[in-house]
Amino acid sequence: MTQATNLGDVLRRDGHPDAPVIIGVGLDGAETVLTRGGLDQMADAFARGLVARGFQRGDRIAILSANRPEFLAVMLGAMRAGVVPTPVNFKFPKPTIAHVVADCGARVVFCDAARRDQLDEGVEAVEFDSADFGDWLDAGPFDPSSRAPTRPR
Repeated sequence: MTQATNLGDVLRRDGHPDAPVIIGVGLDGAETVLTRGGLDQMADAFARGLVARGFQRGDRIAILSANRPEFLAVMLGAMRAGVVPTPVNFKFPKPTIAHVVADCGARVVFCDAARRDQLDEGVEAVEFDSADFGDWLDAGPFDPSSRAPTRPR
């Protein structure tokens, strides 16, 4: 097994691409199955989308969401691009969420629709189930950024 040099690349790419890797269950009970290949493609597409929008190594995003497949794809994709993802506990009170988002320096927050109202006015937010989220995905392969030996993975 090859050692990953980027935490966003920890997903093994030699497995069967159609094997389910994440099963998300919505509030309505509907399941979303994300395959190994689908997760890898979405993470790559998100990394490419970040780079296309001018994000650079060390820039930050925040994620305010219940567990769902897109949450993991955004985490992996951000790390692949060298962008720092900051998961925010949605059970925090609104002032604490505002503090975490401001303190981490997130340029944008990715969220589910149920958490959007927990963000302050003026915070750039992208809901996972909106067309806006699709605009952040740039399909195609992405080579995870490498790091300097003295930098964290």
